Amino acid sequence: MNLETPQEVVKASILRQYVNLMDVVNKLLVKLIGVMMLLMSIFVFIQVFCRYLLGFTIPWTEEIARYLMIWSTFLGASVAMRRSSLISLEIFVHFTPKLVSKIITFSAIVISFVFFLVLSKIGLEMIILSGTETSPVTKFPMTYVYAALPVSMVFMVFNGIVVFIEKFLLKEGV
Repeated sequence: MNLETPQEVVKASILRQYVNLMDVVNKLLVKLIGVMMLLMSIFVFIQVFCRYLLGFTIPWTEEIARYLMIWSTFLGASVAMRRSSLISLEIFVHFTPKLVSKIITFSAIVISFVFFLVLSKIGLEMIILSGTETSPVTKFPMTYVYAALPVSMVFMVFNGIVVFIEKFLLKEGV
């Protein structure tokens, strides 16, 4: 016998659609991160090959590889948020009563949201302060590099919402 009201069914359906949408976004992010890491590896290989075997360096390869690493690290952290793969002290959650476990999990998610929003604000301030600053070798606008922080923090919040939905709002949660 199903005890859910029609409103609860609609709410659960909307929440599942959001979760599914974020799963699609995360799959795209994983592919993007893979491409960035492949490019980064190629650029580092070219740099090492030229420096040690040919005796000269290509300065832009190191710079671009660094920027790709920054973006892939921050985007990867947002995907890790969705997969609950970020470092945490789960021993407190596993060895406490269910109510205490829920309170700890809820508190951790809320604190994470605050942290992500603070980092987003700092990232936006960095973008504004960088103005017309360019990278030393490629003259690439640094605003694009600094954008990695707020963009990734937005994805962290979106993925945190998914974690919250799964843990607290859907029936199959904790």
